[in-house]
Order: sequence, then structure tokens, then C-alpha cells
Amino acid sequence: MKFIVFLLIAFFNTNQIIAQDKKRKKKQDIENSLDLDKITFDEAVIKLLELQNWEENVFNPLLSQTYQLVGADLILDKDELEALRQEAIKDWHKIQIRTNKKYFTKEDLIEVIKFFNTDAGKKMNKNLLTISQENYSEGYEWGLQFGNKIRELINKKREEKN
Repeated sequence: MKFIVFLLIAFFNTNQIIAQDKKRKKKQDIENSLDLDKITFDEAVIKLLELQNWEENVFNPLLSQTYQLVGADLILDKDELEALRQEAIKDWHKIQIRTNKKYFTKEDLIEVIKFFNTDAGKKMNKNLLTISQENYSEGYEWGLQFGNKIRELINKKREEKN
């Protein structure tokens, strides 16, 4: 009986060690893949877009709306739509690379990528689009209310002058 308990404890400890080793190896693989000598600025921008699920969360919905707006989804076949999609992705990558070069170094992007690979970064990334949408919506409402407040003050000042 003691031998069975010993084997169970050894089995669970071994599984924990293997799981920790896999996690450590994954982290090391990420850091190695982000070696400054091995990754270009352009690749870092594209990797960041991938980590942000940009294609799924932003690009594909935007492209679908564009296709519907111009009727492309009704006239072009799937291969033509996919060819346009691939072209658009390349164009968008160029825009993102050009824009990011204005504000970030390759080292900056690598640090951001490393952050997005942490638990906190994954949580932020998962919620970032929703947070942005909420902030935009609430900011818009606030702007309307604040604009009304300013208008009321201006009207009050005008009435006082008359």
C-alpha cells in the first residue's frame, strides 16, 4: 500500500514538473523567437497584429462590410474575394508598419509582444476591443452632455449681457 501511495505521489510530482517545464520552454521559445537579431521590425509589427487577433476582430468584419457595401459579395466568386482579401491584408500590413515606425522601435515592439504573451497581457488583449468600444460610446455620450453644458453657459452669459 505504501508503495502505491509513493507511486501516486511520484506520478503527480512528475506531472507538475513536466507541466512547469513545458511552460518554461514555451516562454523561452517566445523569447528566442523575439531575438533582436532574428526578427525584423516588419515581422514584429505583424506578430503584434497576430497577438491582438487583429484579422479576426477588426479586419475581417471591416472587409465583409466593404464587400457588402459595394456588392462584391454578390458578384465576385470566392477565389476573387480571397485574392482581394490577401491583397488588402498586405496593404494593411504596410500601413501598420509605416505607422508603427513613427512611434516605436523594434525593441519597443518586442517588449509589447512579450507583455501580450503574459497572463495580464492576454487578459488585456482579450478585452481591449470591448474596452475601446465602451470608451468610445461613453465618450461620445459624455461629449454631447458636456457640449450641452457649455452651450448652456454661453447662453446664460449672452442673456446676462442683454
